[in-house]
Amino acid sequence: MRPFRISRRAALLGAAGSAVALPWLEIMEPIKPARAADSAGPLRYLVCYCGLSIGGDGDSAPSELVPNNPGPNYDLKTALAPLGLLAGVQSYVSVVSGLRIPEDESPAGFSQFHGGIQSPLLTGTHNYRAPDTGDSDSFAMGTSSDQVVTDAFAPQGRKYKHLPLRVQVSNAFSTINVGSSLAFRRDAGASTARMLSAETSPQAAYDSLFYNFTKGTDPNQVKASDLEWRKRKSVLDFVQSSTQRLQNRLSVTDRARLELHLSEIRDLEKQVSAAPMLVQSAGCDKLPPFDADPAGAAGYANEELRAKLMSDIMHMAMTCDQTRVGTIMFSEPQCFMSALPVLGFDCSFHDISHSKAGADSSHKLALAIAWYMKQFGYLLNKMMTTPDNGGNLLDNCAIVYLFEGGHGPAKGDPKTLTAHSGENMAALVAGKAGGLKAGQHIVAEGSHPANVLISCMNAVGVATQKLGNVSGEIAGLRA
Repeated sequence: MRPFRISRRAALLGAAGSAVALPWLEIMEPIKPARAADSAGPLRYLVCYCGLSIGGDGDSAPSELVPNNPGPNYDLKTALAPLGLLAGVQSYVSVVSGLRIPEDESPAGFSQFHGGIQSPLLTGTHNYRAPDTGDSDSFAMGTSSDQVVTDAFAPQGRKYKHLPLRVQVSNAFSTINVGSSLAFRRDAGASTARMLSAETSPQAAYDSLFYNFTKGTDPNQVKASDLEWRKRKSVLDFVQSSTQRLQNRLSVTDRARLELHLSEIRDLEKQVSAAPMLVQSAGCDKLPPFDADPAGAAGYANEELRAKLMSDIMHMAMTCDQTRVGTIMFSEPQCFMSALPVLGFDCSFHDISHSKAGADSSHKLALAIAWYMKQFGYLLNKMMTTPDNGGNLLDNCAIVYLFEGGHGPAKGDPKTLTAHSGENMAALVAGKAGGLKAGQHIVAEGSHPANVLISCMNAVGVATQKLGNVSGEIAGLRA
């Protein structure tokens, strides 16, 4: 008798058009790969971002982030310390230091910091900036790596080709044109790249992933659907019958794996439902300006909770194979989020990098980056503890974490060290997809951050040696 098998894309179906995607189970048929790199199962590609430079004004070294020793078992300074608090996470993370984006008119350089550096950082191409204008008139000039991978994967049957999320609701004081997303596409014949919007609402992202209701156009139908939506009934209740039928045919191992998966969905539903209503819709960018906050800083929209929710949602989307490509912008460039609620410093994150948080500003900037690393470590730990195709989810991921800038001399003033610099940049790479050598500190002196992206694109099977105007991989990052 033929063993009971189901497709990797199978889902639990229920009433009201609801559906719940399944995690990887032993009974699933092997996926037919589109590329040789997929032979062990699907690979995932994720780009994350922090809107801070790794060094501040006047710092003698890059903000207690870059390890002292190269190779494996690198030392964790203050900025990366949270990665060592979760067992095994550091062994999945490599640090690539010595990177630079030249502040000049070279094809992969940049003009003007903040908005200007985003284009080479994400697309490997110089930004466009009209003469005698500021950051707000900077535009990306190329296609970002996540979109290149999305096109190469050409997914069939998954809900999202690419899932773009953003944690910071709005950057009240910044008007940088390329500041609210990590995804860009340069269409044929276009003079600049267009920015693809990122979802800022955990509730909207969750609903779109795990609910499949069709509201239609009939007013009565819309009213009934909206009422049901507000009830926030668990999607698991709708698929209870199909869940029971499947569980009856599973092995003990698969049943435990499915129960854990459903338990995580239930927990995520509860958290999303309890989240502040300011994140209810994608229009939350239209909230009152944060400069009216009583704290006197740029404002805070519970980004601590939002970071956790967005990490949970990205983890679940990739676990369920709803997407294989994503981006998480934890904060926008020139991040004016208030540091007071999470760090106790009464200024914005951006101002910490400019020595406006009082004494010991270098250490305080390291603590600010450590706050981001706490969120990143949470995401990596969830992936590391999620079974996937005989290993864990992180084994099958290539995740790049980029910082807005580095630390070095200001243009035209080599004696002044500033956060507004493309020198001495660093990137983190997590996961083991495609032979990535995890747990290393690699000094890639003079390499471009796009070289890191190229390495990770190859790790997930996208055979290329070029991103925009940058060519080549980081030596030693892949086996």
